[in-house]
Amino acid sequence: GQPVSLAQAIDGDEERGIEGIGQIVDRSVAEATAWDWPSGLDPLSHFYVDNLLGQRAVPYRQLRWRLSRHPHVTLESLEKRHLARRSGDRVRVVPETKRAGFLQKMLEQVEAQQAQPGLPGMDSAAGEEMIAIARLHLLAALTQEGADINHLTARWSDDNTLVALARQVADRLHPRHKSRPVYQQVADALDID
Repeated sequence: GQPVSLAQAIDGDEERGIEGIGQIVDRSVAEATAWDWPSGLDPLSHFYVDNLLGQRAVPYRQLRWRLSRHPHVTLESLEKRHLARRSGDRVRVVPETKRAGFLQKMLEQVEAQQAQPGLPGMDSAAGEEMIAIARLHLLAALTQEGADINHLTARWSDDNTLVALARQVADRLHPRHKSRPVYQQVADALDID
C-alpha cells in the first residue's frame, strides 16, 4: 500500500520494511525447493548447504538478506570458519581445497583439547567442536588430494547426521559440478556398515 521507487521495488528497503523483487523470488524458490536436510544439523552447516553449496560467489546484498533470516549465523561466523570471504559487493565461497589447511589445524587442536581438556592457549575457533560442514569439507579436500581418509571415516561413520549430509550433498550438487564425484566417494566411504 506504499508507493516505492523502481530501485526499492528491485532491491528492497530494509528501513521501510520493503522486500525487493529478488528477495521475494529467492524466498519463493527456497520454499518451493526446500531440501530436507538431516535433523540435528548445526545452524552454520544448515545455512551453508542451503545458501552457498555449489556456488563460487553470491552478491553481498542477497547474502545479507538471507543472513537476516538466520539469527544464529553471521557473515563473521562464516568468515571465522573460512567458509566465505567478503570481497567488495560479492561474498566468495571458499572451496574445500582452500580450507584444507585450516581444517587440518582445527582437527589437530580439537583432538589435542579432547586429549587434555582445559588445555591453555587454544584459540576459540579451533577449540570448538568441528561442525558437520567442516568435517565433510575436510573429508572432501583430503579425497581430492588422494589422501587416505579411512581413519576419519571410521571415526565419523557413526554420526548419522554427517553420513546423511554427505549423501544429500552428493545428490544435491549439479551432475556436472566438479566436486560431485568427490562427495559421492566421501558419502560411500562414510556409509559403511
